[in-house]
Amino acid sequence: MYDVVFWDWNGTLLDDCAASLSCVNEMLDETGESHIDLEEYYLLMDTPIMKFYTGLYGTNELDFDKISHSFQTSYEKRLKKIKLMPFAREALSRNKNLGIEQVIVTSAKADAVERLVCQYGIRGFFEDIIGADDHKAASKIERAAQYFNEKGYNKNRAMMVGDTLHDFETASALGIDCVLITKGHQGEKILKKCGCTVIDSLYELSVIIK
Repeated sequence: MYDVVFWDWNGTLLDDCAASLSCVNEMLDETGESHIDLEEYYLLMDTPIMKFYTGLYGTNELDFDKISHSFQTSYEKRLKKIKLMPFAREALSRNKNLGIEQVIVTSAKADAVERLVCQYGIRGFFEDIIGADDHKAASKIERAAQYFNEKGYNKNRAMMVGDTLHDFETASALGIDCVLITKGHQGEKILKKCGCTVIDSLYELSVIIK
């Protein structure tokens, strides 16, 4: 049994990959460049997010503040149509009933995630939300490690659930188990290179978390 589960937010609990891809392609429209498809998106996705845009535009001579603002504006327009990942609510509820603490560890801005989890009616499932103070989607490893050490969790009784290689890197830095879901921001082919458990649905967590 696990004492604590660390959840990524975007692409893990929030089913926003398709919306994010649409935002990126809308930005490419503005600069007159060709759209990318889902597979290209998976390959380009990286942390910090500026690496994604460097690969997308083929240059590091970019105004990341302007890019971030443009993406967030486009993303906000789509938020009302974005839903939680299938079986997310059920997985959260089951863990809570088992007495497992749950924490969101995200590269997204903390107050934005706080607002959304309240909007979706799931704030009560989480002990804490550990996020960034800006929209630059930088590495979350340092913040996760600091929180983990302050809480004094047992590494053998903790798990990270995410959807990207960076989530695996975060779990590895903490020395804890990792489960990655294929329906998020990087996809099955890339995730299976990690060697950790890869699932297609959060429903499968019920078998893993006992």
